[in-house]
Amino acid sequence: MSSRTTQEHIDEIMDTFDFHKVQRHMELIGWKWARTTPAAVPDVVELRQAARTYLQGAAQAALETGFCYRSSGGLHVYAQADPDTKTLYYLTLHFSLEYWTTCE
Repeated sequence: MSSRTTQEHIDEIMDTFDFHKVQRHMELIGWKWARTTPAAVPDVVELRQAARTYLQGAAQAALETGFCYRSSGGLHVYAQADPDTKTLYYLTLHFSLEYWTTCE
């Protein structure tokens, strides 16, 4: 069981995730976010701000419900927690170009 705080989970991701690599790739393929007017490729600051918002929201939701998945602009966040003990088991951030899931 993790004894790290939610903030420590978020800080580790924010300190180690390669936002520059994501931004370079988005620039290379012209991946624009519609959240800006006009739509534009986000810079590293915008990527970091969005990621932190998604991480905080997913962690909070998981602490209340047990699991949360959020996705926008190629960023995907997963969080799992124990709502009874308010223990965050994991928090994941990834960037995806293509993803396919199927189930029954």
